[in-house]
Amino acid sequence: MSDGNYSTEGIPMPPPSVYIDLLSNKLGLTGEQVSDLQTLATFGAEIPPGDLLLRIYGYCQGFRTQNLLEKLLNKDTNLNEVVKDMKSLTTVKWVPDDEQKAW
Repeated sequence: MSDGNYSTEGIPMPPPSVYIDLLSNKLGLTGEQVSDLQTLATFGAEIPPGDLLLRIYGYCQGFRTQNLLEKLLNKDTNLNEVVKDMKSLTTVKWVPDDEQKAW
């Protein structure tokens, strides 16, 4: 399927390469991620257009989630401490006091 004529049943669709560029710019993907997506588009040329664009969208969202998680982990050096604190709170056995038992 050529990038110039992408449509299904009269519904115009962007060419995969354009779609990848638009999504990657909007989602802040890295150059390596964009390259991986372009490879997916090349190898997926025989996949029906709508299916290919949905797959590309799914991968874009996966990359975005990965980037956000990496950013969070790199930015918040206290995250490990917070996780440890939360873990210690959840591992302590809760015992109701007399007032709570009366309920």
